Amino acid sequence: MSAPAGYGKTTQVRALLDGREESTAWYSFDDGDNDPGRFVDLDEEIDGRFGYSLHCLAAELRWRAIREFE
Repeated sequence: MSAPAGYGKTTQVRALLDGREESTAWYSFDDGDNDPGRFVDLDEEIDGRFGYSLHCLAAELRWRAIREFE
C-alpha cells in the first residue's frame, strides 16, 4: 500500500484487521529501507515472531482482501 501522508493508510489497515485474533504488525518502508540486506533481516525477524515471511504474508493479505470485497 502506498499513498502520501494523510490518505488514511493506517486507518484502512486497522479497519481491515479490527477484531481479528491474529497478531499484527505495521512497518513503514522509507528510502533507507532500499537495501536488500535490511529487507532480508526484516523478513527473518517477522518470520521468527509470526511464523510468516513477508512474501507469504503479502499473499495472504491480498487473498483475504479480495475475498472481503467480492
